[in-house]
Amino acid sequence: MGTSFETVIDSAVITIRDYKLDKLFKEDEESFIEVMTAYLVRAIPKFAPSCNKSLDYNIGTKEFVEDLDICEVDILADWTGYMWALDVHQDVLELKASLNNSDFKKLEAPAMLKARTAYLEYIRRKIKTDTNNYMFQFVDSYF
Repeated sequence: MGTSFETVIDSAVITIRDYKLDKLFKEDEESFIEVMTAYLVRAIPKFAPSCNKSLDYNIGTKEFVEDLDICEVDILADWTGYMWALDVHQDVLELKASLNNSDFKKLEAPAMLKARTAYLEYIRRKIKTDTNNYMFQFVDSYF
């Protein structure tokens, strides 16, 4: 029996602040798990080439074939959070300014987009650094 998706998702949601996901969790926990599973499934290929273990999974049981250690769970959780952040970043409605001043709107949306893009890049670099540190543990096995 491998690591459950729920273990990774629980670790991912610690850093995700989204009122829509919170509301979904309160109203329909099963749908919440399905949404977060979709983000996790999208995250797996990002880490699979660097992972020392197989990231094969059974979607029916929502489990990985192998037991993942805490570092592997953490990196997958970060990638899951990144996939969520990327989804939010690409949500056009999120860029819609709430104020009516058209001059302010013209300046606010590009600034918000630039800040979100910079944040996504920061997260990606952090995950890549964590992945490199993870791989360094096994450097002897590559030679």
